[in-house]
Amino acid sequence: MADEQTFLQRINESDFGQLIGLAANFSGTIQGALAFISLFEESDSDKILNAINGLRQDLDRDFRALGDLIQQQTQIIVDAVNRDAMALALSRSDIAADRLQEFLTSGDNQALETAKTESIGGVRFFSELGVTSPDLPFFLPGLVKAGTIRLFVIAGEPLGLKEPGPVVRDDVSTMILSLSSMIDSMKRTVDAAHIVTEESETTNCPPLQQISAGGRGRIVFHIDGYSHREDGVQLEFFDVGTDRCSQPSPGLEQEARAAALQARSQGVTDELAALGIPNYEQILQSWRNLAVPESG
Repeated sequence: MADEQTFLQRINESDFGQLIGLAANFSGTIQGALAFISLFEESDSDKILNAINGLRQDLDRDFRALGDLIQQQTQIIVDAVNRDAMALALSRSDIAADRLQEFLTSGDNQALETAKTESIGGVRFFSELGVTSPDLPFFLPGLVKAGTIRLFVIAGEPLGLKEPGPVVRDDVSTMILSLSSMIDSMKRTVDAAHIVTEESETTNCPPLQQISAGGRGRIVFHIDGYSHREDGVQLEFFDVGTDRCSQPSPGLEQEARAAALQARSQGVTDELAALGIPNYEQILQSWRNLAVPESG
């Protein structure tokens, strides 16, 4: 049908597509900023401060857009309570970033305590969504923002004021589980949308030559080829290359099916790349690296 669209087309033509791409836009910046911090040892306060200042422009621009999109596309969220709670969580993360900057600049311990409390509150919303929430992909950018600020707060704490190691590990492990679940949800959605189908038909064919001219015709079941489809839309077709009154050789059939499967695999890969999933996976790996205490 003319109005049929693939999953990626529908995503790209909606505000949801913009939402998914937000954190991917600055994933490299985030990874670079997290590369030099430690959650369990003393971190360089000046480097953390510079990193926050460097990220501020990207975070403010992209998550201002995120806030606008939440207001414009409220129907994306099944539960309006989650939508409002997400906005509140992100505002708490903003407060945490401001208070952390204040602490790193002036040494105000009360500002650090506020940064701790607000950064924990900012992440908690995402960790309490549950790994089976139907809207997990929508929350990807918000979790990346809240989680990144939470990591900066932990790293910015002086050794004498650092939260206990087990508490830090539990917090970061919960963040990792949430981000991993959201990424996996998107990957499952895209993977399930791409399928390979066998295209076949039955044809009325003339009698075989060895049968007399007066013989009756025959019905032949013929495999035409294999289609790579997404959400019912045929993207590519791989013909077995034989006429409809003869069966293709096993070799031709296998080649066509293998080509369709390869096209499906490449289609999934391309779509995930377009949605920024590899960038989110790199952020996830950065978080996992930070969760491991430095040896020695």
